[in-house]
Amino acid sequence: MLANTGMGSLKGDPGKNGEENIVQAQEHAPDIFEKPSPGFLDGMTLLAVEDNPINQRVLGLQLKNSGVILSTAGNGLEALEKMQEQTFDGIILDLHMPEMNGYNTIPHIRRLQPDAFIIVLTADVMPEVSARLEKLQIKHMLAKPYAAEELLEKLKAESKKQKAIEAGQEQQL
Repeated sequence: MLANTGMGSLKGDPGKNGEENIVQAQEHAPDIFEKPSPGFLDGMTLLAVEDNPINQRVLGLQLKNSGVILSTAGNGLEALEKMQEQTFDGIILDLHMPEMNGYNTIPHIRRLQPDAFIIVLTADVMPEVSARLEKLQIKHMLAKPYAAEELLEKLKAESKKQKAIEAGQEQQL
């Protein structure tokens, strides 16, 4: 199993030495983990739908100082359960997971939380994947391994959009 930290990759089996590798990632983490503008995504709620515990942890490290409130789900079914209980600003979604994959989860996300943005993270970069995601109206996709900075830029852009929408609604009142 590989997980990208934004600087390199972690090798590990999530059931065995995964925690040891996560500690190594924290010790050797690039500045993105330590010094992003504190709270630049303050209060943004995200649901990370990812079946690999190491990738979940790496994502948490990448967002550590951003102000994001991060929840996780191990597959699409778990994600839908959480989405019935809580509203999220955005969903970070893996495509290949057990029980319910990302492709099958997307239409349910759109129905349950139509205002939530979706960022797909996938190691599957075949042209047909992009075409399929385009049909599902996915605007953001990052190929694994991805640089943490790429994810943070997409999240910043979504945060700016949300703030502009909120400001426009306040002006109408």
